[in-house]
Amino acid sequence: MSKVVHGIYLLLGANLGDPPATFEQARKMMKPSITISRTSGLYITPPWKMSSKNMFYNQVLEVSTRLKPQDLLLELLDIEKEIGRVRGDSGLYEDRLIDIDILLFSDFLVEDDALVIPQRNIENRAFALLPLLELAPELRDPRNGEYFKNRLSFLQKEISEINKLA
Repeated sequence: MSKVVHGIYLLLGANLGDPPATFEQARKMMKPSITISRTSGLYITPPWKMSSKNMFYNQVLEVSTRLKPQDLLLELLDIEKEIGRVRGDSGLYEDRLIDIDILLFSDFLVEDDALVIPQRNIENRAFALLPLLELAPELRDPRNGEYFKNRLSFLQKEISEINKLA
């Protein structure tokens, strides 16, 4: 992809180690192929669809890149691995040192064996929607044109358990 694509949103997540420091390290490792234009605040959230004694930290980055979606994924997986992420074989959610997900890649729709964009179940993940909507409150789901903010009323229980750091 030779043209720079804007309006890409990445979700950083972690519940092991020092997540704010890990996020800083990940952001530094994104240069030069990924340009960060804006960063949401940090959100502390309970584990989603898993059991853990550790709370998660989440943050959304708005970025631009010349990379294709699949190449961006490979770059993000390399960053995770370099930081120390070890993926289990179970396929289940688990504690992690770092996780970097592609929430949205402009208005692209991608679905293959390795990548789904928009991220699967994004509309049901308050821990992703809150920081995403902090950066882009009028953002629409490219699959159906619906405003993501309209999903918040269905996620009040999850939202009540999320804390934003000042």
